[in-house]
Amino acid sequence: MVNRGGGGGGAGTIGGGGGADSTGQNTGGNGGTAAGFAGGNGDDGDSSHRGAGGGGGAGGYGVVVNGSGLTYTNSGNISGGKGGAGGANNAGNGYGGNGGDGGYGVFLTGAGVLNNFGTISAGAGGNGGAALSSGAPNNARGDGGNGGIGVYFSAAGTLNNSGSISGGALGMHGNAPTLGNDGFSGVGVVGADLTIIDSGTISGGSNLDGTFANAITFTGGSNILELQAGSTVVGNVVGTGSDTFRLGGVASSTFDISGI
Repeated sequence: MVNRGGGGGGAGTIGGGGGADSTGQNTGGNGGTAAGFAGGNGDDGDSSHRGAGGGGGAGGYGVVVNGSGLTYTNSGNISGGKGGAGGANNAGNGYGGNGGDGGYGVFLTGAGVLNNFGTISAGAGGNGGAALSSGAPNNARGDGGNGGIGVYFSAAGTLNNSGSISGGALGMHGNAPTLGNDGFSGVGVVGADLTIIDSGTISGGSNLDGTFANAITFTGGSNILELQAGSTVVGNVVGTGSDTFRLGGVASSTFDISGI
């Protein structure tokens, strides 16, 4: 039987614990124990535990704005926790554990306003666990965890950004000759029915090839993106609903229309 390492646990203000392997003997790492804390690493597999590594725990969210109609202002530094690394497969037939997902920077549970004058950064995904090459193809590396989202709106909202917002970097797969994938880098801002007014920086997480994940993903509804002097958007802006792009503010600036 091939024993598979468990996946990383779901994130929250306190990150979720990683999954155990398929035998239940190798446990995943604990989630981040407080806001912004890193997830724990999964157990390594060994001969007594049939080889498979446990999944890494997910990183804790930096801040959760819990409620509707609230306004949250950040003038400091907010960071989501890094996902824990998957445990290695050190013996027997088994997979390396999957890396945990990075924690979100700010998560808004209801409609609200976020004013950002500081820095909001999501956590990076944890790396997948390695596997012995001698057991291939039964032994395979664990998947890397996904980078967290910089700011996630669960409902309609307004973002006024003059600071910096970034998605988390992806976690890489573990070392082994077969299977296992890198994670996905995190998007900078995600939501529907949003108004985003930006005079700062919004960036997707970095990919291994030097590109970036989406800076902004509008998931539906009617959205407005207004760029003012000083705005820098790193990564694509992707919409699926009825969206408006505009240039605003009172200061003079330039805009390269070839970027559209």
